[in-house]
Amino acid sequence: MTDKIDKERRKQILNDLRKNVREEFFLNIVASNLTSIFSPE
Repeated sequence: MTDKIDKERRKQILNDLRKNVREEFFLNIVASNLTSIFSPE
């Protein structure tokens, strides 16, 4: 019983982490694009 709950919780945490990483990655891309637009080399 506790094993199942643990597994579910671990899966949920991993999903949250993955989602956060994706969002952070996306925000980094947007931010770097914006900075390159506003400060052309």
